[in-house]
Amino acid sequence: MEGLINEYVEPARILRKGKLITIDPLTEPEDFHIAGFSPLVAFHTSGGTSTLPETFEERVGECFEKTLRYPGHYDLLCELKELGLFSSEKMKFGNAEISPRAMMSKIFEGKFASKGPDVCIMRLEAHESVNRPGVRGLLGGRLKGRVASFTMVDHYDPKTDMSAMMRTTAFPASIVVQMLASGAISKRGGVLQEVDVPADLFLDEVEKRGIKIEYAIQ
Repeated sequence: MEGLINEYVEPARILRKGKLITIDPLTEPEDFHIAGFSPLVAFHTSGGTSTLPETFEERVGECFEKTLRYPGHYDLLCELKELGLFSSEKMKFGNAEISPRAMMSKIFEGKFASKGPDVCIMRLEAHESVNRPGVRGLLGGRLKGRVASFTMVDHYDPKTDMSAMMRTTAFPASIVVQMLASGAISKRGGVLQEVDVPADLFLDEVEKRGIKIEYAIQ
């Protein structure tokens, strides 16, 4: 829960006009549409870009990550943050001192922790530059250039009792460790996912585990 709240309160590191900057989380919300689902809401959160901004600084104009949530979730988060309930500053309650963030973490854990079926949706888009000042490639595909995309929709697997989040985080981590052990990744030290992991081999291994990632270009 601490990690989840961290995504909602810490600055997001992105590229804008080729430069690495930080922006506030929970900003620039927009509708996200994908077949089979009602419109979702996408907004900036921290941590999702990892090392991408450093790797692609001055090489691409825009690089950012947005988190997808069901409608209503975004507005609730903004209200909780505005009320100060994600603050790490401790407050005195009787003889005890506790931060609102620690309290909310325990409340979230008690109210929302569940093993119920889940779904994990991811889309990666690369927009062709059109060299038009002030135009940005957002999720809605507003640029007139071509768009290459990878789309994944994964669900809870009742056979293994693994959630979609388990499948889409643990399987990739395991695949990369096996690549390191086998020599498929020869680099040692700091290994960057975006440049050091063989993409084709990684995608093949992910598919073997039942995670479907569709590629398209428009």
